[in-house]
Amino acid sequence: MHLPDAVLFDLDGTVVDSADSILGCLAEAFAEIGVVAPAAALDRGILGPPLSTALPPLVGDDVTAAVLSVYRTLYADHGAEAVRVFPGVDEVVRRLHAAGVVVAVATSKSQVNADLIVAHVGLDDVFATVCGDTPEHARPTKAHVIAEVLRRIGNPSAMMVGDRHLDVVGARVHGIPFVGAGWGYGLPGELLAAGAEVICADAAALAVALGVEMGTAAQAR
Repeated sequence: MHLPDAVLFDLDGTVVDSADSILGCLAEAFAEIGVVAPAAALDRGILGPPLSTALPPLVGDDVTAAVLSVYRTLYADHGAEAVRVFPGVDEVVRRLHAAGVVVAVATSKSQVNADLIVAHVGLDDVFATVCGDTPEHARPTKAHVIAEVLRRIGNPSAMMVGDRHLDVVGARVHGIPFVGAGWGYGLPGELLAAGAEVICADAAALAVALGVEMGTAAQAR
């Protein structure tokens, strides 16, 4: 398989396991504003869409605004500490970069926190750009984020790698191929139901799907 010109990676649930950091800071934020969070608001199923759209159906607009204000402060302070790269994914990203493929991050996470996490895990030297949502929520969907990434990198032939149905939908809007990260936060059957044709169980399978040669140690994981 030929290497793609560019690969766009979702961040949470695809490149990094950030569930503990997000849900931990969210629980702290609810406690700080004195609101008992419903179980669904602290469940992994909430991960993927922007919290600004995922929380209102559960707690309402006013509580969402209050809790996110505190959450963002907490996350900026210590949210990155619990974030880890999924096994082998860093090698896939680095090998793509070394082969001349443009690699970028397309995430619904806020831009400031996306930059923070990418730097924390030591991948800021390989991603051509990291794109998240703006403080004004000018990129409310994954399709909006992908559009901005494609603009930044010159809109080459690209692929999208992600773990939630919103990643599939965003890729489809722009007519780019999608590869599913089956190790992420998607619900059972979610990617398949959204129309994903390629779903990888781990980084080794992702490397094969993207045409990347992996080292022996990575293949053995």
